Amino acid sequence: MVRTGKKPLYSWIKIDPKFLSNSKLHQLRLDVENTIRGLARSFDANVNGTLTSYNDDLTSEDYELLAIFHREEQNFRQILYGIRTFPKFNIAAQYRWTVKSISPLDNRSVQKMASHPAKNKQNFAKTRLINFNIPQNKLLKEQLVYVPRFKIEVQHLLY
Repeated sequence: MVRTGKKPLYSWIKIDPKFLSNSKLHQLRLDVENTIRGLARSFDANVNGTLTSYNDDLTSEDYELLAIFHREEQNFRQILYGIRTFPKFNIAAQYRWTVKSISPLDNRSVQKMASHPAKNKQNFAKTRLINFNIPQNKLLKEQLVYVPRFKIEVQHLLY
């Protein structure tokens, strides 16, 4: 604690041991957390109460990941809602012969129609196609397909 005038200021202090490197200290902490039971095996959630479980197959890092997933569940649901509501897409132009054209004729349409006079009752018109099969959505699909598999793996480990 440091006082500047009337207002005290607080800060974290990091103590580095003299005879242990950071990697050895991290490994020591993991070994201790993997051997103890009780509070280290529980985490609190704001909405769903306390979730506690102990399983010899899970390491402390697994429990940290579960705690993160448990805390971020609402954020994940909001992200999925955003993906469903406002999907990413690409609008492409496609030309085809039609009897009735929706869009006005452009230079490419006029040239094509002039080169094919036999199709005088048809227009070579541009239509717009919405393409959802873009690289961003493919990557997102690969990541989202993994989530149910991960959930099944976690449930298998916990129960």
